[in-house]
Amino acid sequence: MFRIEQPTNFPIGTMNSYLFLEPEPVLIDCSVNTDEALSSLVSGLSSHGLTPKDLTKIIITHAHSDHMGLLGRLGEHTEAEIWVTPIARPWATNYQALWRQRSDLVARTMRLGGIPEAGIERAVHFTRDVIPSFWSAADPARLVDFPIDGVLEFGGHQWQVIYTPGHASSHTCFYQPDQKIMLSADTLFPRIPLPLIEEWPHDPAARMPGLPHLVRTLKTLQGFDFSVAYPGHGPPLNNPRVVIAEQLIRIERRRKQCLELVAGGRHTVFEVIQELYGHILQRDPYTAFCLTLGYLDLLEEARLVEKRLVDGVWWYFNSPEKKKM
Repeated sequence: MFRIEQPTNFPIGTMNSYLFLEPEPVLIDCSVNTDEALSSLVSGLSSHGLTPKDLTKIIITHAHSDHMGLLGRLGEHTEAEIWVTPIARPWATNYQALWRQRSDLVARTMRLGGIPEAGIERAVHFTRDVIPSFWSAADPARLVDFPIDGVLEFGGHQWQVIYTPGHASSHTCFYQPDQKIMLSADTLFPRIPLPLIEEWPHDPAARMPGLPHLVRTLKTLQGFDFSVAYPGHGPPLNNPRVVIAEQLIRIERRRKQCLELVAGGRHTVFEVIQELYGHILQRDPYTAFCLTLGYLDLLEEARLVEKRLVDGVWWYFNSPEKKKM
């Protein structure tokens, strides 16, 4: 297995594709739809004596532009099959309409959080205009579905597909038990993956609470025996259990901070953001909002707070029936 880094045009920096040579050339994920990303991928393939035409399969972990945005353009240079889950399939071909729909969900959710319109407009521009500009539609005839709880064969081994929602509602990881490795994509980083505002796969009008699902995903991964994880960004993680434990500790710490802020009179998402992420609020209101709403989702799920709609804005209060933390 070989890592091929490509630029993404996003603050996270480069992304990782993973190339398997035997028994046939298979690529896991591809970056955004830019000349630079395509050039980096072609160069990476060339270093192993390959061109895009040699690929037989491109397998996608989740439906984000920095992991499948290049599919359409790459398809002009290869006849490879494109393997996706049924959740990711619509994003491979109909991304423009889906991003408009998701952008509307972002706007509605941020208004319920009490975010000023200027911040909402910046987030909507990012999700409606910027992200789709780094995407290209795949040929539907090339698509092959794989189940979110099935088995894939590549690299001479069988890989268990694990559905791992949290960062993305379409996210999957691939686990190889004999080698004890995990292709973790955007589920495992030294820092907490951003729980983005995304819809339920079965209900596009409703929001999936990202951070509660990410916590469950991390606890699920603790049950697998693997010694190294290969993430979607950055170098391999040779201490994945430590990374998971540290992520859960950080999430719990922030959850407690949010509970204290609500108890202290910070009742809206915007009021809590100002205390937790005021330093990035002006620069990146979308990131600040996603993180803060995630911690409040955790508190609501645990019945430590209750949410009420007040003049069109969510207000959070300590629950009279709150459980012991």
